[in-house]
Amino acid sequence: MPRLAIAHWSGSGSVTLAAQLIADGSRAEGVEADLIDVSKIGDAGWETLAQADAIIFGTPTYMGGPAAGFKAFMDATGSAIFVKRQWLDKLAGGFKIILIEQTVSQLALFSNTQHRNRA
Repeated sequence: MPRLAIAHWSGSGSVTLAAQLIADGSRAEGVEADLIDVSKIGDAGWETLAQADAIIFGTPTYMGGPAAGFKAFMDATGSAIFVKRQWLDKLAGGFKIILIEQTVSQLALFSNTQHRNRA
């Protein structure tokens, strides 16, 4: 049976819900699916990722990029996984949750406060 790991970080719970729905759909198709909350990842979570045939990554988008909690997970893969190419032959995918209106409003506010003419 193929094994899927869904590594995700969620601030409000929406990414966790999406990850659970992906896992449920995968299980319905005969895939063994494991959810890994990267904010709580331990040795068992890293081992699950190592044993998976495929990994799906999920994060909310904050300020135009992945959330800091997910970015910390990405950084943690550096020397132990990325440099040694431990995930080289795995299938991979990703999903994100983004609130366009909120993000656009935040960017507009940030832009206005950072780049106003102070003359």
